[in-house]
Amino acid sequence: MPILRLRSGQALRSRKLDARNGVTHQRLSQRWEQAARPYALVGGMPQEAKAWGNAQDRLTWGRYARRHRGRMSLGLMAGTKVNKFLNFFRTMNKEAAIAKQMDRILNAEEKGSYEDIRRYLSEKRRTWFEKNKHLLDEMKGSDLRKAYELTILKYIGIDPKEVPVVYEDDKKIIWHSYNWCSVLEACKRLNIDTRKVCKEGWEEWVDEMAKMINSRLHFSRTYKTLRPHGEYCEEMFELRD
Repeated sequence: MPILRLRSGQALRSRKLDARNGVTHQRLSQRWEQAARPYALVGGMPQEAKAWGNAQDRLTWGRYARRHRGRMSLGLMAGTKVNKFLNFFRTMNKEAAIAKQMDRILNAEEKGSYEDIRRYLSEKRRTWFEKNKHLLDEMKGSDLRKAYELTILKYIGIDPKEVPVVYEDDKKIIWHSYNWCSVLEACKRLNIDTRKVCKEGWEEWVDEMAKMINSRLHFSRTYKTLRPHGEYCEEMFELRD
């Protein structure tokens, strides 16, 4: 063990520090470690990612930039250093999102029900819709097109290039989702089938939002080829009688 000596001559021995963050639930350390270790992109473990997720609500890049923009000159923000920082920040955000979804899925599997997830997403969706339903007045096209734009592009916030519409008529609109997905990544790490998780936990809220636009709208997916079983997730809204 290396020994450092102070000017006073007193020996200072280094000691091994505990790498745990001290705030993560015991179940996460025990059940996630083996699943998440190969995917620790920034050298951390899922409990660090979850701790970061708890903190990110208090400090995001946008808030940091606004808080310190008086100190940040264009010279300091230019070049590869800022790109590396932004990439690091995006990676940490993704890891935190994956950790959160893993926690939700594990809780649902232990309870044998995805009702808590459905309730949470439904309440979140209703709140957002009431604040943003005025956006429908600015949209053109059928209710099918409006449901796609409001739900997928506005609410979820996906780039249209990542969810291209591949078919559209007066009864149906179909798109293929290639976007990064925290639920997909969580299922891959936990080795749980996305076809079960997405059907039981992440389908109902989309259907509910569509019906707030038009009660005849119905949302569904092609579960046979849902990622990672296929290259993309095929999803659609249908106008039913």
